[in-house]
Amino acid sequence: MTMRDNDRRRSRREAFEDDKAAKDAGDTGFFKGSRVTIPDADLAKLGLSEYKPLGGEKGEAMQHAVHLLPVHPDDKAANMDVIALPLYYHFGIGPNNETFICPRSMSAFLRSKQMPVPKAIQDGRCPCCDKMDTLIAAHIKNKNVDSQEARDARWNEIKELHPFSGSYKAPKPKRFFAWVVDASNEQTEDEGVKYWLMPTSVYYDGVIFVSENDDGEFRDLVDAENGYTFRFKRAGKGKEDTTYSEFRAKPRKYSMADWAKDVPRFFDVLCFKTYDEIAAIMSAEPEPKPESESDKTESGNDKARSRRREAEEVADEAERAFKGDKDDNGDAGEEADERPRQRRRPTTEPNPTTPAHGAENTTKEARSTARQDSDDGVSDEVKEIRRRRRERLAGEKDNA
Repeated sequence: MTMRDNDRRRSRREAFEDDKAAKDAGDTGFFKGSRVTIPDADLAKLGLSEYKPLGGEKGEAMQHAVHLLPVHPDDKAANMDVIALPLYYHFGIGPNNETFICPRSMSAFLRSKQMPVPKAIQDGRCPCCDKMDTLIAAHIKNKNVDSQEARDARWNEIKELHPFSGSYKAPKPKRFFAWVVDASNEQTEDEGVKYWLMPTSVYYDGVIFVSENDDGEFRDLVDAENGYTFRFKRAGKGKEDTTYSEFRAKPRKYSMADWAKDVPRFFDVLCFKTYDEIAAIMSAEPEPKPESESDKTESGNDKARSRRREAEEVADEAERAFKGDKDDNGDAGEEADERPRQRRRPTTEPNPTTPAHGAENTTKEARSTARQDSDDGVSDEVKEIRRRRRERLAGEKDNA
């Protein structure tokens, strides 16, 4: 083994010892689900996808195996030669339940390990953590005043803002970011390098556990030439019932050097947001929910009903206007009875209030023509309703 390989092995051994000590400090928490990488379109340009081990269709335990890969040479040179990179992030934030890496916790971790800090989070400010601090201060101040229900509600809100898992006094990363090749079979190996948002429990209880043999000697799982295949089982179908077990490390009989060449840099794949970008996420308007097929059908029916109501209203207005024509000509209605009485004139003289012979018909024909002209620009449905009501009213008049 070359001196370079020995140095690299020593570096990962030191990272392993730090993570082992962190595991012993407290419980390992649980995972809530996240998306902390660049968009899928950008991942596709890098030829990357996410590794997602699943349980069986009915939640039964399924066997999985991965080859853990070494980091990119640039990351190794930047003191980031780790088995997997710890991630601290906020999950389910804002009206659209978005996820983002926490600038405060992530930058603090990177600085503590003398690793580079991305420009977007160098100031270490996080509006989500600011809100959490405000809630914690209120919780401490009012814990002896508020009801138990109010205290529990506030504490649950605080926990939802945590960028870490585990207990508040012994926080752990929410996930560990690792480069892997799916070793389930030759076909999955041919899919190449993937990234794995490894659950914290898998890292501490699995990877850390099998990184030592029975004699306490370090096993370098990510050695491209003399590494190991990491095996485990996953059972369950969702967040609430998922368990990982039966962690093992099996010596690998072939080199992973070709796959290792395809590993990108951490910061080329992880997504970091500034303080202002996160603040915008927290105050964003909720995105409209996609309309289901049933909603589309109901919406279409509502529109049809609205058109029918509109047509009925227009037709009612037309009917009232038609009846008003009869009243104006003295055929019926209160309006004719309420007109001022005209002084009687000799029968030999024509009554000025009585239309001349044929004038009444001429007036009705003019109004009918005007009504027909008003049909322009309205729907065929409205025109048909108007026509039927005219025929009905005309029949009623003839019968009278």
